Amino acid sequence: MTDVLDEATGGSWITRTHIHQRVISRSFDDPFKLELMLKDMGIAVDLARELGMPAPISEEGRRLWQQADAARGPGVSVSELVRWVETEAGTEIRSATSPR
Repeated sequence: MTDVLDEATGGSWITRTHIHQRVISRSFDDPFKLELMLKDMGIAVDLARELGMPAPISEEGRRLWQQADAARGPGVSVSELVRWVETEAGTEIRSATSPR
């Protein structure tokens, strides 16, 4: 999937680097913390609210990230969001060549 994204318009630093380094490798060791991302999302949603701008997708994203933060615990990497999604979906993201 990331190879396709990298060749299309969806390519980004995340798809070229982060997914392989942190998710496919199963290290989940990004130094940026999940709770800091949640704080930043809160600032954005609160600002939109203050400005009277509807931001329903951002609000829903924040709600989901809050669930992930509560489930994964304090001090975890932002990459742990992937493990939370895997748990919720009942599947694991892996390379096609990874052993099962």
